[in-house]
Amino acid sequence: MKERILLLIRELGTTVRGFEQECGMSNGYINNIKGNIGAKKLEDILKAFPQLNRAWLLTGEGTMLKEEANTDTPSVTQKKEPFEYLDYEIEFIEEPESTKGLCPVYEDVVTFGGMNGYGSDMGGVEHPSSYIEDPKGYLKGATACVLHRGDSMTEFPSGIYLAVKRLHELDTRFLIPGEAYMIETDEFRVTKRILIDAEDENLILHSTNEERYANGKLIHPPFDVALSDIRGLYRVLRYGVTKYGEVIEFK
Repeated sequence: MKERILLLIRELGTTVRGFEQECGMSNGYINNIKGNIGAKKLEDILKAFPQLNRAWLLTGEGTMLKEEANTDTPSVTQKKEPFEYLDYEIEFIEEPESTKGLCPVYEDVVTFGGMNGYGSDMGGVEHPSSYIEDPKGYLKGATACVLHRGDSMTEFPSGIYLAVKRLHELDTRFLIPGEAYMIETDEFRVTKRILIDAEDENLILHSTNEERYANGKLIHPPFDVALSDIRGLYRVLRYGVTKYGEVIEFK
């Protein structure tokens, strides 16, 4: 059933979290589905999306939507682009004219280069902690500067700042394989180089640190993340070298 719900989410043009909120589900409920769902959850979904065909959701037989459905609820014929960011918590606010030419720094937004023992606060952030002057326009197009930790990305030393540009639509046609991106889900925020799988359903996240254990296994192996689980995606534009806690140069 989980696969059919994810297909429905994609067709409706919402996100996993947006669907959960619409149906009154807890954060992460969809990802934790192992088999079928309870009767109450089923009714919650059908109430939120009355055009949905109950038989299809339960068995996969028939069409996804009722032919006679005619409601204001988003449908396949009214769908938005499937990867629009509809409800992501971290919202980098539009800065006033007085701060133009400055890049906002969000000290509380931390990206990690690895999954070994690190975690990050995935709560909401609205206002920048400070600003970096950008008189030469090196950071033009950047949404924000965020702190980077970890050692799995050799080109990004731990403790530097990354200048990132938010992508407002996760369309794989416009992603650049092999480039570095900051990827956010409900569970983690990491910086990796990306590839797109053959089914166009997952991003394959690669580290550039190829250190290995004594048995030959990579310390930082690649891993997949489903496109439907991605809550935010940012392309890394530049990184900032720091000295005594201050950013002194961007490369």
